Amino acid sequence: MVLDQLTPAEAARALGVTQATVRVRLHRARRALRGSAPAQRPVRETHLEVAR
Repeated sequence: MVLDQLTPAEAARALGVTQATVRVRLHRARRALRGSAPAQRPVRETHLEVAR
């Protein structure tokens, strides 16, 4: 998937995290946007910011 013209590998390098971390964060963000986040765990607000 390419989001904002960055691949998960590029986003991981820019954020200083692993590709797995980027993929998990994207998955959680999509789940939260769909409104299907688990009821027992509140969704924490997180932001992925990339300086260009």
